[in-house]
Amino acid sequence: MSATALAGTGDVLHLYNWSGSLSQKILDDFQRQCACRVVQDFYGDNEEMLAKLASGARGYDMVFPSSFVIQAMAKQHLLLPLDHGKLPNLRNVAPAYLNQSYDPGNTYTVPTVLSLTSVGYNVEALKKRGVDAGSWAVIFDPAVLAKVKGKVTVLDSSREVFAAALMYLGIDRTRAICRL
Repeated sequence: MSATALAGTGDVLHLYNWSGSLSQKILDDFQRQCACRVVQDFYGDNEEMLAKLASGARGYDMVFPSSFVIQAMAKQHLLLPLDHGKLPNLRNVAPAYLNQSYDPGNTYTVPTVLSLTSVGYNVEALKKRGVDAGSWAVIFDPAVLAKVKGKVTVLDSSREVFAAALMYLGIDRTRAICRL
């Protein structure tokens, strides 16, 4: 399918997406309404997706990268500019989510998902072990971590863990990134 064609009867829409991002119901409804078929390939993190596309993978109609990857993808010519005239529902997106610094004018992107990294914990279980639930020490201080050994998992993302480590150390991550 070309970059400007509309999905229709018999067409196949190829997505490269985060695993679990689209529910099966949404996919089924879309396929029924458009009389097309959706094929998804999945990636676990932005670096994996970027490496695959940069190494020459082609054929995806839509890719769903995080905002921090957009500029790198644009510089590597991995994205095509959007034709806003063919996106009438763009007017339904709250202005606060449009025209972000990583893609001024929404040249390459339309916001689809807002994601946040969350921390889940059992306050009572941590209290019983003498652990302060409001501190990143539970992940970064070996003495504290030993109290909850085998009970802690973290997202397999160097970007997320690095940001948490900066918070634990009391370092403003914006200033730290500017120094890198």
